[in-house]
Amino acid sequence: MSTTAKVLNKMQVLLTENESGLKTEELWIELLKDKELGKELIDTDGKRRNGIVVGLTTRIKNGKVENIKVVKNSKNQLVYIASANSLDFINKRTMEFINDVEKIGFGKPKDYSEDDKKIVKKYEQVIKELYKASLGLSSLSDKVEKEKIAKSNEKNTKVENTKKENKVK
Repeated sequence: MSTTAKVLNKMQVLLTENESGLKTEELWIELLKDKELGKELIDTDGKRRNGIVVGLTTRIKNGKVENIKVVKNSKNQLVYIASANSLDFINKRTMEFINDVEKIGFGKPKDYSEDDKKIVKKYEQVIKELYKASLGLSSLSDKVEKEKIAKSNEKNTKVENTKKENKVK
């Protein structure tokens, strides 16, 4: 198994365990805690092999990785989160379908009767509407994920404030 595949598997586990997600540096700390994987993530000069996580980040952002999302938090930091978001899943499949329809096309319109042309025209309009709806669904999916992070950050802040209050007493 490649190092990238191992990192991806480890990320799935880590993000499932960390409901609020992990910032890039936190992810690296957790990855390096794994003794075997940690050896593969450090090069011969003792430096982190950042390209592995950068490459995975690109794949995640492009929707090539299921159940993981990368979002920016309120401090503009990348946060990796586990995402079993059905909206995101449906939207990805919808966009794949739309792309397939565009690639295949509808044949030569001149070969169609007037009634057939109307059917094709209507289908093309429906595909355009589906695309617009899919963009809205994508925004909603992102909103759901950001709210999830915000709630988690609020919870973490409350825990930190409680710890500070207990130290003062």
